[in-house]
Amino acid sequence: MTLNYNPTKVLNFFVDTGVQSPEEKNGIPAIIYDVGVAYLIRRDTQLDFSVGTGAVGSTPPGTFLSVGIGMRF
Repeated sequence: MTLNYNPTKVLNFFVDTGVQSPEEKNGIPAIIYDVGVAYLIRRDTQLDFSVGTGAVGSTPPGTFLSVGIGMRF
């Protein structure tokens, strides 16, 4: 699930959460969340950055950073 806010046509702030299936027998699902920003460089090119962590579960990821680029062809 994602909640976002677009203060301009090229800037997008977001808070994202997700559920991961258990990775171990009889484990509980993990919940992760992250916050970030996306910026449209051009109409078909986007840069994004986020930071997040696991919140619940036996095997969620630790703190992570994410940087990405998206292009539409």
